This record gives sequence, C-alpha cells and structure tokens, in this order.
Amino acid sequence: MSNNVQWSLSGDYLEACSCDYGCPCKFGATPTQGYCQGVIGFDIRDGSHGDVDLSGLGFAGIIHAPGAPWEGNITGTFYIDETATLPQRESLTTILSGQAGGFWALISTLVSENKGVKFAPTQMETEGARRTFTIPGVVELVNEPLLNPMTQENQEVMVQNSFDPFCVSGRAGRSTKAVNSDPDLSFDVSGRQGYIGAFTWTGP
Repeated sequence: MSNNVQWSLSGDYLEACSCDYGCPCKFGATPTQGYCQGVIGFDIRDGSHGDVDLSGLGFAGIIHAPGAPWEGNITGTFYIDETATLPQRESLTTILSGQAGGFWALISTLVSENKGVKFAPTQMETEGARRTFTIPGVVELVNEPLLNPMTQENQEVMVQNSFDPFCVSGRAGRSTKAVNSDPDLSFDVSGRQGYIGAFTWTGP
C-alpha cells in the first residue's frame, strides 16, 4: 500500500506494565525494574486508512524492552481483532508497521525484533471506573483506580501532558490483573502499573 494514503485513528487506550504505580517512563525516568514489559490495548472509536473504515476494531501491542522504551531494542508483537476484513487487516498492519508514516513510523524505529501480527478476538470495557481489555486465552487486563493509602478508598489520579507517546494524558491506576500468555512473549505484571486514556493519531 502507498505510504501517501491519509489515515487517522482515535479511541480508548488501556495499558499495563512492569513499573510501579505512575510509571516513571512517562516522565523520562528509568523503568522501575530497569526494563519495560507490558501490554497496550486500543479500541478504535473512529478510524480510516484511505477509504477503508477502521472504526470499531481493537488491537494490542505486547512489548519487552531491556531498558527504557525510548532507548529502543524493543521486542514486540501485535494482535488485531479477528473480525477485521482483509482490507482492514492490511490497512491496520500497514499503519502499525510504520509504512503509512505518522506516529507509528517513529515507533517502528524503536523495534529491533518484530514477532509479527496475530489475529484474535479483542474486547475492551470503556465504561465505569473498572476497565478491562481481553484477548481470550492470551491477555487479561483489569484496570482500577489507585487505592489511597490514607483513606483506603479508590481515587482518580490524573496525569497531564506526560511523555507517554501513545497517550499523553490519562488516569494512573493499578492493574489488579495483567496476565499475558502470548507464546512468543509471556509475562504476568498483575499488581503493577495501569493507565487508561484516549489516543488520536493521523498520517502520513
């Protein structure tokens, strides 16, 4: 596909990673564990690539970076909603590979080992304080607000204008469950950092 095709994606975002609550990577600091591994789930509310409508589809990225993600050497794999038609699959794959330009062209330069694209059902719950993202048999994420240690009540803690390239502003939370069983890149980061928000990208 031509990299001159106009495209846009916007929708809801849910993340779980190996960092402590808040995730220092969002502020340009070293990951809590010295490395970064996580799952980032996306639900497209409105999207297109040329004349191909991408609205209503979900996808996810699963990554491991030996240091901070912006330092590169990322190993990653993508899942795209299996309900996508062949043109939709081709369009999303073109965008996520960076071939369509824009935001994902920059992200692709940080990936040293791409495990490819897989197709499976995806589901994101975008209403209420408790959010979920699932790929049956592969990924199960449950995101909840942070628990205030003084009051022992859930509290909405908002992040504004961070360095997060996917979602600069959102709600810092906790991943009460974050299990990834992908055969190429599996891990369990339950009890660690969680984050929800919205994304908007255009290209090329």
